[in-house]
Amino acid sequence: MKASYIGNQLLIAHAFEYMGYGYLRRGDYQNAYGAYAVAAERYVGTVQAHVAGTCKDNMARIKVKEENTGMIIGFYRPAADVDSEILFYPFLQVCE
Repeated sequence: MKASYIGNQLLIAHAFEYMGYGYLRRGDYQNAYGAYAVAAERYVGTVQAHVAGTCKDNMARIKVKEENTGMIIGFYRPAADVDSEILFYPFLQVCE
């Protein structure tokens, strides 16, 4: 909220990227896609504009996951995360 109030696009982008990651961890791909879309838009024009590409890559991976629910797909973690180079793999739901 404070970043939005003062217009800090980079902090807003970080917040939306973490929101997308949080939605991914819950398996909520639709909201994750939306959060990554906003993050990608906000990163443009900042000192971390390259992260917009990572957000867009995650968006493409979400689309693939939605079309192939049983496929194991890794997603990029937020750029500010310590383990940002390690892909995140959501848990698979096993139906019995």
